[in-house]
Amino acid sequence: MIFFNKNKLMEEIKLAFSKVKSDINKLASWIEYFNKKHKLTDDKIDYLTSQVSEERIRRIVKEVLEAYKLQPVERKTISTRIIKTIKRQSKDYLRHSILSLIQKYGKITALQLRDIIVEEQALCSKSTFYRILEQIEDTDEITVIKKGKEKQYLAKILTRK
Repeated sequence: MIFFNKNKLMEEIKLAFSKVKSDINKLASWIEYFNKKHKLTDDKIDYLTSQVSEERIRRIVKEVLEAYKLQPVERKTISTRIIKTIKRQSKDYLRHSILSLIQKYGKITALQLRDIIVEEQALCSKSTFYRILEQIEDTDEITVIKKGKEKQYLAKILTRK
């Protein structure tokens, strides 16, 4: 028959729980650190996005093209292509694309939207897509229906006065 020393067992249990508590506190501090880093990164991206205007892009492209002394026809083609690429990847373009798809289909799920925007068109990452979709949900431009874990988005019918 095995005899347990009750006091020793209680001390070992307390020690084990104190180690778990210590580990949880360390993990919580890491999570807080990463949340702060994520917030700073988002703020930096928002700042940089706000600094890039279409006119500024045109000016920079024009200066670069003038430095290489390209023909005027080529300048317009290259600058238009560069501006189109940069605009296509902006948050406003993504937001507009998502809203257009919702209006086009009338009713569409988040998964279907993600497949189109992220997988097929490769316009942004999944996290950016869901962040912009969350911003759209907060507006009154669409209706969100939640069925279990799945969200469906409905286009609101606009009436003219």
